[in-house]
Amino acid sequence: MSRKRIIKVNFVDNSSKAFALDLQASAQSLREIIVERIGLKQQARFALYEKRNEWERCVDPEEKPIELQDEWNTEKETACFLFKKKIFLKDEDREMEDPVAKDLVFKQAQHSINNSELHPTTEQAILLAGLQMQAIHGDHQETVHTPGFLTNTTEQKEKDLKNYIPKHLFALKKTTEWEALVLKHHATLKELNQEKAKRRYLDLARSLKFYGTTFFPPCKLIFPSLKMLPNKPIISINYEGVFLFKKKAKEPLVSHTFSQISSWSSTATAFIYEIVTPSNDITKFVFETKNGAIIAGLIQNYVDILLKKLKDDSDNSDDSDMEYF
Repeated sequence: MSRKRIIKVNFVDNSSKAFALDLQASAQSLREIIVERIGLKQQARFALYEKRNEWERCVDPEEKPIELQDEWNTEKETACFLFKKKIFLKDEDREMEDPVAKDLVFKQAQHSINNSELHPTTEQAILLAGLQMQAIHGDHQETVHTPGFLTNTTEQKEKDLKNYIPKHLFALKKTTEWEALVLKHHATLKELNQEKAKRRYLDLARSLKFYGTTFFPPCKLIFPSLKMLPNKPIISINYEGVFLFKKKAKEPLVSHTFSQISSWSSTATAFIYEIVTPSNDITKFVFETKNGAIIAGLIQNYVDILLKKLKDDSDNSDDSDMEYF
């Protein structure tokens, strides 16, 4: 009889589930167990991550989660496994047909917005917070959803105003003012069922610039030397290409679409990519980072998917059996 160990897997809302796993089981096997346990049907764009402190990476399918967990214990690191959506494509709606997938994407969008990875305006933030209230708490009740509902306790994250308002906006108003605005909008959403509230929240979230973008920790730019870029820009990737940000900036300083990028590679300590300029010259960008393989792998994932979409003439093509780690 094979021996098993308990593996805990976290989700972006800080909830977790425990899974019994064979000592030699692969990350692919754990991913399949997670997908089956939570009833996830539209699972192609989701992946299993290893998160160590503020650093995270997508786990390779053949890696052994038990061995990774033993490494954490040996090195006494704060680490966990995290299951979340990895690939975001424009106007892809299949996950909206799966309530489990929609709920996971909804919670991931909340996390991105409330942690100011995305930058809604004040007006958009109020609309999003009202929809979040409707999706979580249902119809507004005058005797329940009163002043203090979101400000008198932090024991429950569903009743903590900080989990409704983006960090970059929170200090602009008093907490009582934010709460009043959120509750006022929530009251206008009566009879909107919770699933539709999630969908409307996601529609608004997806309209925000850089929704679905993966941001990596700042890393040192080795080459070229560009005055417009800080010493340590933030590399970000989405379905359009590669973007370089200054910390806390809302707009990228440099943007390169996949059609401009001619090659990309990584080493243990670097990420490199080359672009073709309008004059057909080659410019190489070199960054010092331990995330090089992760960044290069994500670019490859997007390029593979986009090339497949270009090749598929039919809108009815089905790649639901494809899995992206």
